[in-house]
Amino acid sequence: MHGISFVDPNQGVAVGDNGTILRTTDGGVGWQSVTSGVVDTLRSVSFNGANGICGGDSQDILYSTDSGASWQIGQSGFFGGGFPGAQMLNATTGFVAGQNSIFQSLVGKTTDAGANWTFQNFYFDGNEGGANDVFFFDQTTGLVSGSVFDGRGAIAKTTDAGINWSTLFFDQAVEGVAFPTAASGFVVGSGGRILHTTDMGTTWNDQTSGITAYLHHVSFTSDALRGIAVGDGGVILRTTNGGQPSDWPEQKVSSDDGATDDQFGWSVVFAGDTAFVGAPNATVGANNAQGAVYVFTNSNGTWVQTQKLTADDGAEGDAFGISIALSGSTALIGAFNNNNLQGAAYVFTESGGTWSQAQKLTADDGTQFNQFGWSVALQGDTAMIGSIGATVGQNSSQGAVYVFSQSGGTWTQTQKFSSDDGASGDSFGWSIALDGNTALVGTGFVTVNGNEFQGAAYFFDGSTGTWTQTQKVTAGDGASFDFFGLDVALVGNTALIGADGAGSDPFSNQGAVYSFTNSGGTWSEGQKLLADDGQSSDSFGESIAFDGNTALIGATGVNNSQGAAYVFDYSGGSFTQIKKLAAGDGGEGDQFGWSAAYANNTALVGAYQATVGNNVRQGAAYFFERTGGPTPTPSPTATPTATATATATATPSATPTATATASPTPTPSVTPSPTATARPTPTPRPRPTPPPRPTPPRLLH
Repeated sequence: MHGISFVDPNQGVAVGDNGTILRTTDGGVGWQSVTSGVVDTLRSVSFNGANGICGGDSQDILYSTDSGASWQIGQSGFFGGGFPGAQMLNATTGFVAGQNSIFQSLVGKTTDAGANWTFQNFYFDGNEGGANDVFFFDQTTGLVSGSVFDGRGAIAKTTDAGINWSTLFFDQAVEGVAFPTAASGFVVGSGGRILHTTDMGTTWNDQTSGITAYLHHVSFTSDALRGIAVGDGGVILRTTNGGQPSDWPEQKVSSDDGATDDQFGWSVVFAGDTAFVGAPNATVGANNAQGAVYVFTNSNGTWVQTQKLTADDGAEGDAFGISIALSGSTALIGAFNNNNLQGAAYVFTESGGTWSQAQKLTADDGTQFNQFGWSVALQGDTAMIGSIGATVGQNSSQGAVYVFSQSGGTWTQTQKFSSDDGASGDSFGWSIALDGNTALVGTGFVTVNGNEFQGAAYFFDGSTGTWTQTQKVTAGDGASFDFFGLDVALVGNTALIGADGAGSDPFSNQGAVYSFTNSGGTWSEGQKLLADDGQSSDSFGESIAFDGNTALIGATGVNNSQGAAYVFDYSGGSFTQIKKLAAGDGGEGDQFGWSAAYANNTALVGAYQATVGNNVRQGAAYFFERTGGPTPTPSPTATPTATATATATATPSATPTATATASPTPTPSVTPSPTATARPTPTPRPRPTPPPRPTPPRLLH
């Protein structure tokens, strides 16, 4: 079937191949065949009251005056051409649109309910082609959509009853036309295209449909709010707000020199009009997996790549860009695999719109397998760098955080700290958040009351100039393999801590995020955040961003690891889910939500496994601009946490720690050049029995 039109909620007509006409009188429950009198394919049908018209191949036109119960032939039997578009403007006036046998657009008009017709033919600004649909506002003003032979789409408008036509061209063919209101209209077409006008078709703007299927038809109900667009592959799009633009319009970005396995989007961070996206597996020169970071700048609402950053001493396997923090005109970028997993972090500063490397930071006691730079946090003149493989005392891979202070443009290490109850394999420093004189350090691998990998997070106070542990927190309902602390966020007296392995009956590994609030120097557990549509293996809490008003939480396991991100507003001490975000072109295994940043009513979400063009795992990142969101609360940094090092909720064998020996764990050691398995595989991940302590992640190359 090719066209359908309803007279009222019960009576409708559908038309299709071989002159087929079907009619329903019970709202579509049952359909009866009606004789058409033709054998050509019928492509369009439109009713206004009891009167209707139908267009088909061979320039067939049929009409009905009894709600489709019977049909008469207005004309038929022409060689070539046809009418894929039809509109019944009122009880007597109707239009058809299509193509004649010499490849001109052809528009027909009736003023007697379809019995007689007059025609006008024209070229789209001199180009051969044909019209696909028609819409007239009144007897003289209307438009047709169509395409020309070079593949472009065309919309032609007339204001003098078709004597003259002005044409606009588009890079893809367009078909269906609908106007829910007198001024606001839509045209759909190839590649999932949706065009929107607010001036009766004089100008048109693109809208994001989120799909690439060819859309053929669009229609709205009489309330002008509810509408659908349909296309190839059974695609049906729905709107309930009159097709107005999304309140979270999306922009997808990737690197302009991207390649297979770059893993662009592993880390993301932004402040103001500047965003950084890490691609730690990118090849630089001849160096596989040296890594790079791409700078994007917001120009009039569009994010544009402006620079590519690399380490000036970069080497194969460094994984530069595994973590990123940004504060004002200073950026801190981790390269945990530098120098045989000893690790490093690089300071970049901005001047005149250009970012330049200023200094390379390493731990003063750094050794192989320390993985210094796995996580980073930056605020003003203070930097914190996680070293998840660092040995503390006799505890291998207990992990530590190194503090650097800036004076006169030079960064100097001032302190190294770890948890006061640390143990081997804790990987302290896996995640870090810094706000003012408070630091929050997460480690998802801590054993709590015998529960392996339950995880914990630690608060530190730096008001005296020395960072001192003030409190250890765990989830009140924590269990083994929750991985509480794999990501953290902190603004003022509110902290968010992710536990992406946490179960929520009846769902295992759904994931959760726990809120903590500070009162009188004591942090107390508050609300437990869950996705309102959570399922097993969603990994909710994979990444967290929080600006004081709004939290953005990644869930990479959603929909077979396509991934999603959930938006929660924070007001009156309570978090409320208000939106679920997903990539408009997302696919299984993309891991959308692996990294997240949020500031100034803009969300940035990484999908490091996304395929771009023919490049598998090139990776992508998505900006979502919120309209009508809360006014951001000023905070010392736009993104107080280094959520860029979002971790996988994979089985423990996929979430790393390291030891200080030549082989970090009984599992295969990590080579300086990452191997071809990126942390988790993008499939649902059941939690097995505890394996040996996990090894550091190995990026693809």
